[in-house]
Amino acid sequence: MTIDNERAAAAAAKLGLHHGRMISASKSWYRRAYPENVVVFNAALADVDGRDLWRGDLDLTVDETKLIALAAELGTTVHVLYESDARLIGREEPYRLDLAPAVVRVTPGGETILGEIRWGVPLTRNAAGQLVSVRSE
Repeated sequence: MTIDNERAAAAAAKLGLHHGRMISASKSWYRRAYPENVVVFNAALADVDGRDLWRGDLDLTVDETKLIALAAELGTTVHVLYESDARLIGREEPYRLDLAPAVVRVTPGGETILGEIRWGVPLTRNAAGQLVSVRSE
């Protein structure tokens, strides 16, 4: 199924995920305020074909349910990529994103698949079932 950017942007906005979303004016303050949260600043969302659907800040601890709803609405697995990994591959249009380094993948059926973990910080779930990072101080 081909998903155009307008449809993806409208579905994301309906869930409070406006394109270019900023969750804080200060990344360092946000990380200090929510040290266990799994935060991906300047994230890119892509569909199963690597099409770039959305860009903005995500707090996966808080936003996972929104991503599940988005995947269901669009009928595709949504891949969450760090900004530095959201590089276009190929030289021919339509351009695609490399999905291999996805932080998480969220299926239309509601499953969250953990992907590449950065800086040796594993992801797990807290007692409430939310994604959290396990940081050793």
